[in-house]
Amino acid sequence: MCDPCMKQIQWLSVMVVAIIGLAGCQPRSVDPAQEVDRRLARVRWFIDETSTRPLTEDRYVYDQNGRLAKLENWGHDKGGELSVTRYQTYTYDSTGRLQKRNDYSRLLQSEPWRSGREWVYTYPSPDRMIESDYFIDNQTPPTNWRHLVSYVHTDYNRDKQPIQVAYYTREGQLNARVVNTYESGKLVREEYQQPVGTVSSYKVYHYDGTSVRVDSYAPAYRPGKVEERQQTLDSKGRVISDVITLSENLNWEPYSGPKVVRYEYVR
Repeated sequence: MCDPCMKQIQWLSVMVVAIIGLAGCQPRSVDPAQEVDRRLARVRWFIDETSTRPLTEDRYVYDQNGRLAKLENWGHDKGGELSVTRYQTYTYDSTGRLQKRNDYSRLLQSEPWRSGREWVYTYPSPDRMIESDYFIDNQTPPTNWRHLVSYVHTDYNRDKQPIQVAYYTREGQLNARVVNTYESGKLVREEYQQPVGTVSSYKVYHYDGTSVRVDSYAPAYRPGKVEERQQTLDSKGRVISDVITLSENLNWEPYSGPKVVRYEYVR
């Protein structure tokens, strides 16, 4: 599937998850004995529900303080075996807030790993995080030439949940925005605006005991629902599987990408 609409929706989902998970803000106050560890250990993508061989997977590595230190993306090499295709490293300031994230990749396994992307985080106020995105050119002189690509501003509510994610160009122009709505502490709607003020896509979350249905819409591109995700929760309320179904009204070529995502946690 190569439709730009779905690519944009999937890329947005990845970015929002990264921003939410790596905010560096203090979590809401809870009794440590009752706190649920939501740190991911591994996420795997499968072609269908019967498959036991993952197409790709992500592995999470934590430092001695329990903070995410490295995220490895694994894919199949020429021999069909899973190997690391790229990875990201994370560093923190003296207060434990995320300070920097670097992305490493290489074209050939015989080549050294190079960082081609760097994200720097600052915190102008307790309820705001700013992410500055830099591109690093390792191929042409001068080596490690670096330039700003864009900014991302994330604002939080009193429960430290992201309520707005604003995307700015490097010139400071507001380009797009994600607005989240919560009810009783649960995310019920995630709205993507581009241009700002115009809803180009959105997701609606439906909770039912140990499952969540996520319906995706893209009114700027297609009428009606474009994707449905059926999520299964464990006894601690964590997502352990995600089954993806695309709407039949899209009239796309058969989708050959992963349809099932499985999640594993540190404990």
